[in-house]
This record gives sequence, C-alpha cells and structure tokens, in this order.
Amino acid sequence: ASAARLKELDARHAQATALCARLSDTDYALRTGILRLHARAGNVDAQLHFQYVGPTGRHGPEGFAGAPQSDAQLAAWYREVLGYAQQALIGEPFLAVSTLAWLYDAGPSVPAAPAIHDPVEGHAYRILLARMARSPQHLADFMQREEARLPPGQVAQGRARAEAIAQGLAAQLTAQGKDLPRGLLGPAAAEPRQQPVPSPFAAQ
Repeated sequence: ASAARLKELDARHAQATALCARLSDTDYALRTGILRLHARAGNVDAQLHFQYVGPTGRHGPEGFAGAPQSDAQLAAWYREVLGYAQQALIGEPFLAVSTLAWLYDAGPSVPAAPAIHDPVEGHAYRILLARMARSPQHLADFMQREEARLPPGQVAQGRARAEAIAQGLAAQLTAQGKDLPRGLLGPAAAEPRQQPVPSPFAAQ
C-alpha cells in the first residue's frame, strides 16, 4: 500500500477508536438485543453470528467485556447460542454443522462453558461435517484420527447421535422441499475408476 493509503487507514482507525470509546455498555448490550430479535425471527445470519457479540455485546482482550456476568447468566447465554445454531441447520446446514461442532468441542472462552461442552455431541457434528466436506477417500483417514481423541464409549455414542441428527435434519429438509446436503446421510460411494479405452491403433 502507498504511504497515502496507509495514512488514510490510520485516520479511519483513529476515528473508529474514538467512536468506540464513546459507546457505553448499554450501547453494546443494545446490539446484542437487536441481533437476538433477528435470530428469534429466523434470520440465519443472526443465528450463526450471535455467538460473536457475547452476552454483553462486545469482546475484550481477556474475553467478554462489559457488565460482569454470573456463571448462570453466561451459561444461559451459551445455551441460547447453541439453540440459534441448531435452528440454523435448516437454512444453512453446512455452516450450522460446522458451528455446532466447534461450539460443543471448544466454543467461546466463557467461564461456564465447560459445563455446556459435550464431547459426544461435538463428535457427532464433526462426523457430519467430515461427511459433508471431505471426499470419500479421505474420510476414513479422518475418522481414524478423530476417533483416537475419545474413549470407545463416546465414539459409539457420537456415531449414534450423528445418525439421529442426520435423519432428523433430512426429514425436516425433505418436508420443506429442500435438497439434502451432500454426504449428510453418509459418505457418497467413490466413483468407479474409469477403465482405459483401448486404442484402435494398438498392435494386434
């Protein structure tokens, strides 16, 4: 970038910093409230992005900033995040599956989140994500690495949950006349290898 362009960007950054400094916790909380209204109304973008505003509307350098939240308030907010992501499965199946896999496995840095994290649910959504995103020849290798992360009992439970989630989602999508995402109900069969066509000029 040119020196003039860098100077312009610095000026914009200074303006944004000054603007944000004037915003109160109430202003940030209002943003969360507005996004919540859109999420409740079924807006898929709002449902998937609700996690990023935090329970008080903004992030700080050490997590969520703003008015202090009790563990119960944080846990309630996190359950709300999960609920919106699950609702988004109908509108954006791939993005919602990816979001839920992350939320159940890691998720935002919320003190109460460890009580919400669920390795079985996380494994189930990672299975679905792998089916939908990976080619069949790579899926087996991925699943072998994935299943090494968990005890055998949780692996089996995760597989069962993945099938239940996939069947339920497929039924809802079908009822609404929507196409099923590739790989939702299982990895597609690998395409058969093409046999070479004999050359008409081959030696007889």
